[in-house]
Amino acid sequence: MIDELFPTEWHMIATVVVLCGVLLAVGIWIGNFNSDRKSFKELMKEVKAKLELLEQSMSEVKAELQSIGQSAKMVEADQKLLRKSLKDVKAEQRNFWVSLKQVEERIANIPDRLLSPAVMKTNSPIKLSDFGRKISANLSVDRWAANHALRLVDKASGKQEFEIFEMCVKYVADQFDSDLNLNKNSRKGAYEVGTDVEKVKRVYAVELRDALLAHLDL
Repeated sequence: MIDELFPTEWHMIATVVVLCGVLLAVGIWIGNFNSDRKSFKELMKEVKAKLELLEQSMSEVKAELQSIGQSAKMVEADQKLLRKSLKDVKAEQRNFWVSLKQVEERIANIPDRLLSPAVMKTNSPIKLSDFGRKISANLSVDRWAANHALRLVDKASGKQEFEIFEMCVKYVADQFDSDLNLNKNSRKGAYEVGTDVEKVKRVYAVELRDALLAHLDL
């Protein structure tokens, strides 16, 4: 009956139409799949490009951070150098004020030294002035000279008077450096009579010379 209603030719035509429809649908699906696949590849390329760009940006940021770190180290080193320079400047300032104070003290003492009388007479040979004898009496220099002259008799033997005086000057200077009590008492005596220690040393040298000459009968 079917054969009567649909002859063989029509049956084949229908089959072909159905198959074509199926193939068309499959083709459309494959086309859509390929299209989606192509879009996915392009998307992956874009993602890869963005990742590469991000990696490059991260490298640049890392380089900037390293540069900032080096700059920070340089700033820290400069700060340390600046602090050291400030300490040096402060130390120099302290030394300057100390030196200035010493200069002021020396200047303040100049009038006293200029105004204090001479301890020796200007005529020859060297002798103590009235002021020199005052210092000698105040410090009992003649007694000191008599005790120390005995130590120098042998060294002074055979020398001329001016050589003996030079030897006494050196001996007194050495005693002032080594004998702290002598130095202290002499500075106190110099202060009390309004003169300086160097003049007091001259008094000691003259008294020691006279004591030596007395022992040598010169």
